[in-house]
Amino acid sequence: MNLTRIIESGIKQKIAVIVVLIFALFITASLIFSIYSLDANEQKDIDEYRTTEVSRTKQDLKSFVYMAYTAVENNYKNATDKEYMKAYYNVRLHNLVDIVESILQEKAAAVKKGQLSINQAKKQVKAIVSSIRYNNGVGYFWITDSSLPIPKMIMEPLRPELNGKILDNESFNNASGSNKNLFTVAVETCKEKGEGFVNYTWIRPSKTGSSTTDVPKFSYVRLFKEWGWIIGTGIYIDDAVKESMKRSIADLRDMRYANGTGYFWINDNTQPTPRLIMNPLIPQLEGQILTDKKYNRAFGEDYNLYEAFLDACEESGDGFVDYKWDKPIKNDILEDAPKTSYVKYFKPLGWVIGSGVYIDDIDKVIDKKTEVMKQRKKSMIINYLLISLSFAGIAIGILIFMMNRYFKVFDTEISEEENKQVSEKEKLTEEKKTEDKAEELVQVPLNPDKDHTLEAAGKLLQIFLAEQTKLMAFSKSIDNAHKFDNIGFEELTKEIKDLSLQLKESAQEIKKITKEP
Repeated sequence: MNLTRIIESGIKQKIAVIVVLIFALFITASLIFSIYSLDANEQKDIDEYRTTEVSRTKQDLKSFVYMAYTAVENNYKNATDKEYMKAYYNVRLHNLVDIVESILQEKAAAVKKGQLSINQAKKQVKAIVSSIRYNNGVGYFWITDSSLPIPKMIMEPLRPELNGKILDNESFNNASGSNKNLFTVAVETCKEKGEGFVNYTWIRPSKTGSSTTDVPKFSYVRLFKEWGWIIGTGIYIDDAVKESMKRSIADLRDMRYANGTGYFWINDNTQPTPRLIMNPLIPQLEGQILTDKKYNRAFGEDYNLYEAFLDACEESGDGFVDYKWDKPIKNDILEDAPKTSYVKYFKPLGWVIGSGVYIDDIDKVIDKKTEVMKQRKKSMIINYLLISLSFAGIAIGILIFMMNRYFKVFDTEISEEENKQVSEKEKLTEEKKTEDKAEELVQVPLNPDKDHTLEAAGKLLQIFLAEQTKLMAFSKSIDNAHKFDNIGFEELTKEIKDLSLQLKESAQEIKKITKEP
């Protein structure tokens, strides 16, 4: 009885421990896998968000810089386009020539009134007009006659050696990109339309006098019929370009985007460190080469920002530069905020046009997303454990209930078998006595006429020896019962039942034999 209880208790404990370990291992493994999968997915989402937002930000930045670049490009093209220059400078040059023509008309009227002779009037006009300047002293007027095929110079204030001479020098054969004499073209244009424009190259004046280099020039000419004079004035193309540059600088200085926080700057291509052309936030530094160490922060290295901007444009003409810069926020400054800038090179002017955007806002959104994901993961772990432990508790409860129920039935069967074994033991005790008698009979010589008695005694001995062997096997089985699993325990139970039945049958057979005559 005690041995059976010990076996039963040990099996229960082993089953319970194994089940609990299995549940614990399953829950732990599942939780680890779930957390790993969640972390991997969350990191993937964050990486995708960062990539998408940075890409979108950079694309927007490129669009804004292209807008500024287009403004500069259009201004430059217009400054070198004949038709645009005609339209743009027509009114200005027209008004300037009006001033000179009014002087000629006044003197011509004085001649008609007899107040001046024609020579006196022309002399006074040449003196007055030769001293007129505009456009910071660069703009001036010249006068020729209207003779063909080659006119004569009446007045040229910057090249007085030409006054009174026929303008047939081959160097003047460059009108409108052709080999035609520019003054001849001017006369032909005025005789046909009364006024017009002429393109050519001419020596550009300087503060120290005329230079020796011819530069493109765009001039407006008009015929003064009373005297047969051609009045001309013009603008040098490089002055027009410079004017377009000033206009571009003014345009970009005022351009804003992103609710007024986005702006543009320009630096040139000076080597090794470029010069700052325009920056609306630090106008006091415009025109300077910024070599201060505080600008050495491109790509997180000891690398000058403006050198990095120029280097980024060397291969493809544009590029991005990452760095950290102080960010103004309301009434405060956020130091070393991450920033990325896009720059594009305008080759005709040697300009690097750029704009930047702070990307710390992306990091702030990522931080918020990360915090939300942490809270979500924490809730998932708690919910998972609650659900898993609940199911595990229910499952273990059912298991305990089933084991108790099974062992209760088994205990009942064992009790019955034990009662039977007690009865059988009593019978075996009685039979033992009979066996002793049988042994005595075996030792006494048998009478041939008593063959049935010898046969019964031998059979009786055979039966008891067989039963003794079964009992020894049963005892050994009981000793090894603690090594059994559920299936082994069921087999042991079956063997006990079979052995009990066999003992019962043997006892009946012995009783039958002992009753034979």
